[in-house]
Amino acid sequence: KLGGKITLTEMIAYFAKPRAVIYTVLLLAGVVASIVYSRTKRSAHGDVAFGLASGFLLAIGQIYSKAFMSGFNEGQSLAAAATTFLWWIFILLLAIGNLGNMVTMQYGFQKGKAVVVATLALVVGSVGGMLGGVIIFDEWAGLPAATVGLKIAAGAAVLVGVVILSRSSQELVKSS
Repeated sequence: KLGGKITLTEMIAYFAKPRAVIYTVLLLAGVVASIVYSRTKRSAHGDVAFGLASGFLLAIGQIYSKAFMSGFNEGQSLAAAATTFLWWIFILLLAIGNLGNMVTMQYGFQKGKAVVVATLALVVGSVGGMLGGVIIFDEWAGLPAATVGLKIAAGAAVLVGVVILSRSSQELVKSS
């Protein structure tokens, strides 16, 4: 079904599951923890903290963008979606995620190196969105174990590559 269009009713059923709520709360907790850490350390590692916060918010924006768009799928009317309370919650979380992502990323640029902030925000956001698909929408359900293993290995390779690229970039900036 996820390859096709999901109705608003079906989307609400996905988000009614405890794992969807827990995942969203964990992403929000990651935002708060990153910012609080940076503030208590007087912006030490502000680029890393705000890059992480921005990424967590980006993941929220991606996940709830999918939920919001279910109100426009085939056979649905905007009027019907607008009368559904949870659809408005989806809009609120979409706005918090996407607007918060932009603000925290810009704040992070002021606290450190843009290459660190932007890289962390994009990778954490991508991984967070991917995990949201797996956790909330069961996107890997029914796949052979070998395929799941390859997907996990590919994601890990991307993360290792980002760490290497960020390290190299930081060292290049320090040496010039």
